[in-house]
Amino acid sequence: MKKYTVVSLFSGCGGLDLGIQGGFEYLNHYYEENPFKIIWANDIDEKATQTQKLNFKDINVVCQDITKILENNYGDQISVFDSDLELPSSADVVIGGFPCQDFSLAGKRQGLTVQRGKLYQSMAKVIGLLKPKIFLAENVKGLISWENGLAIKTITDDFAQLGYNVEYKLFNTADYGVPQTRERVIIVGVRNDINANIEWPSPTHSAHDKQLEPWLTIKDAIGDLEDEDVHNSLPNNGYSKAKLFEGKQGNTITKADRPAPTMRAEHHGNIEFHYSLSRRLSAREAARIQTFPDNFIFVKSTSDAYRQIGNAVAPVFAWHLSQMLARILSQGEKYMGSVYNKLFDDGLIVRRVKNKLPHLFQLAELESSRNGKLGMEIGSVRERILIALLMYKFGIDIVNPDIPITAPEVDVIVDNTPLSIKTMTTTSGRWSPIKLIWTVDAQKALEFKNTYQPSCDMMVAKIRWNGEGKLLLFSREAQCDILKEIGRERYIKLPKEKTNARGVEITVEALSMLEDHETTRCIDINFVKEKIDYREVYTKWLDAWREEY
Repeated sequence: MKKYTVVSLFSGCGGLDLGIQGGFEYLNHYYEENPFKIIWANDIDEKATQTQKLNFKDINVVCQDITKILENNYGDQISVFDSDLELPSSADVVIGGFPCQDFSLAGKRQGLTVQRGKLYQSMAKVIGLLKPKIFLAENVKGLISWENGLAIKTITDDFAQLGYNVEYKLFNTADYGVPQTRERVIIVGVRNDINANIEWPSPTHSAHDKQLEPWLTIKDAIGDLEDEDVHNSLPNNGYSKAKLFEGKQGNTITKADRPAPTMRAEHHGNIEFHYSLSRRLSAREAARIQTFPDNFIFVKSTSDAYRQIGNAVAPVFAWHLSQMLARILSQGEKYMGSVYNKLFDDGLIVRRVKNKLPHLFQLAELESSRNGKLGMEIGSVRERILIALLMYKFGIDIVNPDIPITAPEVDVIVDNTPLSIKTMTTTSGRWSPIKLIWTVDAQKALEFKNTYQPSCDMMVAKIRWNGEGKLLLFSREAQCDILKEIGRERYIKLPKEKTNARGVEITVEALSMLEDHETTRCIDINFVKEKIDYREVYTKWLDAWREEY
């Protein structure tokens, strides 16, 4: 299974991370692995990060203030673990539940006026640095209502300015198999160059819809733990001894036939009472209510465990969010490759390419030939025709064909997105190698081969006169995938020794694999040669001479 890389911020004990990765059991149901791998996780809470490190052996867990990491200013503080403090250079996904107490209906409601309320900006900075394909942020319901929507608007606007399509939605986790009426806001951003819609996960449970499973009750979650032997056999079975203080938050007795109330982080021992036992809920019972598996161990004291559990995202709910992210990325990967996909999605452009490109390429050949033999400039003329197509589609002002020689792969830039343009002619429909760079220096050719990484999308016109040709778009991601899969020796072809070393080429094998890649876009074209008056080639020059100045 292909795994997308994930950076997790404000990760706490790892509830969101567990759900995103999947591969855990809860209430005799196995939540299968998702196509995600957490490569770097961060939180400032020492106990929480110790818990995460204990339960996620292969994650680089960093205990440090994220603002200091971003500023490279650690002072006397160091990570609790021998971890790499620096952020990875890239990640497919960034997730995080930025601190929420200041937006909480149960908290102080100070919001953006305090430093913790602004920690979403650190998440925004990380997103700006890593440019993930998608990000997901979790927060409390109060985020929506704070100052009549000012907080959610400010936060989503700031995320959108980074180049993302941003949406948010309020969820009740009970609708997704969590035995708890916990309402949370989820914010998702999809990078603008990824052609995918945000389709929120459908509920699996309901309090009223008979077509769905009924809400899980607290007894469904912890009924077996009424047997004290079973309960005491599990880790983190301690509970608060605080007495009942009527009228205070948390001093209520839960109802066996209903979902539990929200498991809170800051209850100072006043967690709710068990529905049938004469004590408060234990840390293990709270973990069950939050959908943590029984083998998930929380470090240190019962109060530490309560706090970590209350701060966490319920793993089962996070698992459903992970399924949504996977669907979005799968949808987007079919059409990865930035702005140039719009050519292939535009019905008018597709028709014009089918109808006009053969005629224009035939004119290019007449213009570049003498005595029936094509000159070296034919490739440049075809390239200009395709650049003119981009100008027709996107507007002349945002298409920049004036590319410096220091960017050998790039032929044009549209809306700040580079593109390489290649053309080749085939008589059989088979591929021939395509030039990556032109050089007469064998040493430079070898150095290029040893260091080459695709840097942009590639548009290729595969011309087959009196047969079926194609206009193809190979995404940068597809090129990277194939290079990694077959290696440099099979991807890149160097000139043979004692021949005119004209350039480094992409091999026929690599081109065939790129053509078959699931993300490749294609317009099929019937390249039929017309009878063209050779004088048509000179029309533009003749018109120039006729024009009065």
